[in-house]
Amino acid sequence: MRIRTILGWVLIFFGAMWLIKNNIVKIPDNVQRTYQNGVSKMSAGLDSIIDSNWNFNQNKTSQKMSASEQVTPPESIVKNKNLSRKYYYSYQDGTTDTVRNVFEQAIATYNATGIVKIVPGESQGWLNHLELGTYQKNVPNNQSRTIELGIGGPKIMEQTGIVSRIANHASAKLNVYYNKAISQAVATHEIGHALGLDHSTDEASVMYPLDRGQVKLSQADIDGLKAIYGETK
Repeated sequence: MRIRTILGWVLIFFGAMWLIKNNIVKIPDNVQRTYQNGVSKMSAGLDSIIDSNWNFNQNKTSQKMSASEQVTPPESIVKNKNLSRKYYYSYQDGTTDTVRNVFEQAIATYNATGIVKIVPGESQGWLNHLELGTYQKNVPNNQSRTIELGIGGPKIMEQTGIVSRIANHASAKLNVYYNKAISQAVATHEIGHALGLDHSTDEASVMYPLDRGQVKLSQADIDGLKAIYGETK
């Protein structure tokens, strides 16, 4: 009975729209403007759903963080964000095969967890994307006792309203001014930042801020990913 009632109101609504659109029924100008604004908002909401490719709200797992201090912490920008597990990635023009190779190794490490799925593909709309590449930056010894081997981080796009959706258009780059930056360890660290992991105080973590050649995700790193993207299915 309830379904019939809803269908009835839907038919009445669209019938009224047809009558008004074809000027069979005249309505005051102020009512006409209100009607047109309402239709425009509905149309924008539907277009938003189509453009997003239903990429929003795919992860229904709770975003609550573990109380354990051993969990690699998330970047503040991704806390309590309902990000999809799937990412597409592409390379900047001019990225060498050597750099691509270490990034591919790092991607395989994250895909092996089953928590995220990172596949080749160009940036498009509201789909998660990783831009991978390089840059050159010399850090003089008199300015820092450490050198910058790479940069990476998330870039959150979010829309709220009739339709809520979110995407991470992140990046990870290696500082090829230093040859040691072209390594699987650095690539894994910077992709970790791009996916939302922050620095860790655990020397066994790939997210430890100093390069120790770590290429294997620690349990704390895996738990950190789960805190952002949910448990594996």
